[in-house]
Amino acid sequence: MLPASPKLPYSAWLTESLDRALRRTLSGTARWGDAVDYVIMRSMIPSYYTKWDHYIDIGFAHGDLDAYNIMIDANFQLTGVVDWDWIYIAPIPAVIHHPWFIADVPGWNNDGVAVGETFEADRLYLENRIREKEGEIAQQQQQSVNKVSDLLSDSAERLFFQSAFHFKGIYEIFVKLDCVRREDNLKAA
Repeated sequence: MLPASPKLPYSAWLTESLDRALRRTLSGTARWGDAVDYVIMRSMIPSYYTKWDHYIDIGFAHGDLDAYNIMIDANFQLTGVVDWDWIYIAPIPAVIHHPWFIADVPGWNNDGVAVGETFEADRLYLENRIREKEGEIAQQQQQSVNKVSDLLSDSAERLFFQSAFHFKGIYEIFVKLDCVRREDNLKAA
């Protein structure tokens, strides 16, 4: 169980999340996954947290933020967000990422999206708008404020990795691409 602290390093959260998947696999309660792949993935954790472990604040994430769960009015102004049953609390690097419907995570399929269709322009637009807002805030506060844009700009790799613990399709593609059972991977595990 994660510590009941308002601050949690990303490395601890990744390790606990992956270990839950590994325990489910080892106990026979998992419907998918392979213990060797999870152990190889566990050895990869340092390459994902090193850059971001200094962000120890926690936040909450919707967990299923897709276009069907966002409510807007006739002027395209946000009026609400529904379907909060997948909400989770985690360190900021685990929480800040592109919404699922524009994230282009391998193994995640959005309804109505053609194979090969990407949302790179939408991600860049979102990142630039957030960067502009951070610039406005920085001018008002006379200090640098760029945590969200920094985290968002490279969230694709983090989201792909951390989602491979929880979603079968993402896990299968991650394992195929990154968990080849080579001698160096097995030794690292």
